[in-house]
Amino acid sequence: MKKQLLSILLIACLLMGLLPTAALAAGNVPYLDENGTEQICANATEVTKDIIDWGTKGTTTWYVARGEVTIDSRVIVTGDVRLILADGCALTVNNGIKVQDNGNSLTIYGQTQPVLDADGKVTNNVGTLTARNNTE
Repeated sequence: MKKQLLSILLIACLLMGLLPTAALAAGNVPYLDENGTEQICANATEVTKDIIDWGTKGTTTWYVARGEVTIDSRVIVTGDVRLILADGCALTVNNGIKVQDNGNSLTIYGQTQPVLDADGKVTNNVGTLTARNNTE
């Protein structure tokens, strides 16, 4: 009887792993606005390698990139998309970013001001975005 119960629990755990996962949400994410003033985003979707459709037509949608994330597909932006590059993040989009049609936009924010040293190199931990092979 105990073995059957254990078997059922293990099967249930395996099946749960097959269900699609929801996008991770991040709350109270600090960022610098266009004037260099620190703001707080109350709710942002965390960028992962599998999220390639950013935003919804007619709405403002926030995303935050943390750590190292590589997206191998083209990212499609719809609506008003706001992206926060967290300090130290390295977001790479290998097939470019397409902002769909008119009325849609992508605005990118950082968490700290970039500071250049005498050699013109960034001396703090500002996040980076690299988009490649954008042919459209």
